[in-house]
Amino acid sequence: MKAISYLLLILMVYPFSQESQQFVGSTPADSQVRQFLGIPENVAVDFIRWKLDLKQDSYQLNCSYGVGKPNTNGFEVEQRIAVRGDFEMRGTYYKIRNGEKELSFAVLNKNMLHPVDEKRKLIPGNGGFSYTLSSTSSLKSAEFSLRPKEDKLPPKMVFEGRTPCGELATIIGLGRDCYKLKWRIIFYSDSVNGKPSHVEMMATGFRKDGLLKGDWVIVKSSDGRLMYRIKPETYDYQLDLLKADEGVLLFTDGKGNLLVGNADFSYTLNRVR
Repeated sequence: MKAISYLLLILMVYPFSQESQQFVGSTPADSQVRQFLGIPENVAVDFIRWKLDLKQDSYQLNCSYGVGKPNTNGFEVEQRIAVRGDFEMRGTYYKIRNGEKELSFAVLNKNMLHPVDEKRKLIPGNGGFSYTLSSTSSLKSAEFSLRPKEDKLPPKMVFEGRTPCGELATIIGLGRDCYKLKWRIIFYSDSVNGKPSHVEMMATGFRKDGLLKGDWVIVKSSDGRLMYRIKPETYDYQLDLLKADEGVLLFTDGKGNLLVGNADFSYTLNRVR
């Protein structure tokens, strides 16, 4: 049954090679991405804005980058790069080429791509931006191609990031008219039995409450997915974050569907090392 489900997932994402689809996002500028795009290490970059078009076996990538302009979603001085070439699919991974250089992405589902390193580990972002790219023509989907292993929990894990408001703001009672949410979530585990103990959160929307505390559990589905479920002490809602990798968590809508971001932010939290 698992093999059949996995095959169906591949068939679901494979249409990228049959018809065009566009993915957007704003990411950090770590060495692997700089090298692929040809951005020198000594050039100051706060973030890179991506527009990646996939069609049949070719791609067109347009990026802008630079130092962010305060209180805007733009740049002080915008630099631009345009790259095109071919790409190939291997299982649920895509590889795009820029001359002799290559960059691989995990197809998380039909709505999201995420670049990976040479060991196919998701590249974690930072507190400002993640590396998840989001489809501009997304449909609700609970599909997820990766199956991260269930590692032994450390005493403390810290994740942070910025997300759009959208459905997530509705879940926590803010409505959809805000622009972004900033998150810092600290997961604690029992030092004796290694099980989840409690959680602390700081986020836009309840800063007036200071440090928000609550409980968390790990929910494992029949197909091997791992969900970190948070229940705050003083609010009547829960937050479900899907474990995508040891360094990356993805917000869901509470019904298992992965939330899809936009050109500025994704619904991804990144682990602080």
